[in-house]
Amino acid sequence: MWPDIIAHDQEWELFNYGMPGVGNVAIQHRMMQAKIHHNITQDDIVGVYWSFWAREDRVYRYLHTKKDPVWLAEGNVFNIKQAAVDYLKENGKINNQRALTPKYVEQWWNEEWDVIKNCTAILSGNDSLQINFQASLQDLDVLYPQAKKYGTMIPDMHYVMEDDNLYKDGHNHGTVIQHGELAEKMLKQKLKSSTWDWINEKHELLLKHGADGIDEYFDRDWNYDAFIPNS
Repeated sequence: MWPDIIAHDQEWELFNYGMPGVGNVAIQHRMMQAKIHHNITQDDIVGVYWSFWAREDRVYRYLHTKKDPVWLAEGNVFNIKQAAVDYLKENGKINNQRALTPKYVEQWWNEEWDVIKNCTAILSGNDSLQINFQASLQDLDVLYPQAKKYGTMIPDMHYVMEDDNLYKDGHNHGTVIQHGELAEKMLKQKLKSSTWDWINEKHELLLKHGADGIDEYFDRDWNYDAFIPNS
């Protein structure tokens, strides 16, 4: 939400290519696509919201569909087992539409791979574009010890503290108020009073109606296509 807030405050045109549920490898690929698509230069403002590290990224064609492949967005791998159990209890059958299964996680996930793919994605993203603002859903002060292999190369960035269940059906990624405070840290200046009025209006809507309406409140249409559309 902080990119929307900064763009609103500064009256900048915003192109938001975020995809809820994906990890940092997908973000890195999306950054390169955006760089090519918009011919991004040093005169442009770039912001990145890095994700949790325990996410698996790939472009995937969901089973039994004829739709084009899309970016996988199944969230934290540690939630996969519980999600499978919950679906089985509720529906009496295994969910064959999920790309990630408990068996997949058990066989293929490990801390070393999390460190390698995430550190490489973040460092490559910073090498490919001049990033003006960046924040992280992952607390970078609490990482796997293997991350020390990359020394101090991971850039400093603001950590977005989770706020459990403040919004109904939310995913604990921080409130609009917290993102407003983060936007001020990014800009290194106070937001306009009119911007805070706008933020508080969105906050009250989310408190009342829940997080399911967040896309409508922020005029978003998430796009998980493999490539940024050419339109």
